[in-house]
Amino acid sequence: MQPTAAENESKKSFLEENSQFARKVTDRVARIKPRWGARDSDVDSAWRLIKAAARGAADAGWDAAIPPDDPRRPLIDLYLPDLATPQPPQPITVGHLGQSLDGFIATHEGESRWVTGPENMVHMHRMRALCDAVLVGPGTVAIDDPQLTTRLVDGPNPLRVVLDPTRGLEPRYKLFTDGAAETRAILQEIVRQRRGETHVGCAHIAGRRRHCRRRDRLARR
Repeated sequence: MQPTAAENESKKSFLEENSQFARKVTDRVARIKPRWGARDSDVDSAWRLIKAAARGAADAGWDAAIPPDDPRRPLIDLYLPDLATPQPPQPITVGHLGQSLDGFIATHEGESRWVTGPENMVHMHRMRALCDAVLVGPGTVAIDDPQLTTRLVDGPNPLRVVLDPTRGLEPRYKLFTDGAAETRAILQEIVRQRRGETHVGCAHIAGRRRHCRRRDRLARR
């Protein structure tokens, strides 16, 4: 069913409002003040310790040496679980979503990009800086056209991984064109990979050409 003129106008108005909000977010991010009363220097100091711990460069027992009343403590406690090393060592997967105050991750029309505020955006970029890779599916890329970088904080960009099983994404999205960070495109239906093709835009294609194996099996019958 085609959307009505009223529905199209409503969506246009919603997108315009979100565009204005996005500009406000960009302006506010640089002026964010921690709600627990820490100074900017405390935040910077805590973040340097957290990044060092993520790289394995922090001294043993570094977090225990910071008292509970230290203004850096809340930020450290927030990210400390992500720095813990499981025994035995194994990969850690972190799920992250943005949610509105009334418990939704998107509007009824599916719009989800700005349901949270600038504080959460900074938190999300810090999480990216602490992770080796960030994984998204084709729906996120098609709707949000994200960059998945750490441009709002000081820290390394993660490896950007795009799962696109049916190769429905065109190579025009930022993940495939901006060159801001290393990117991998996982194509499960490798039959869609053209012979000799190694990249989708600037993203390296990861996977195996399973259809070749199938042809080999048929040839042996």
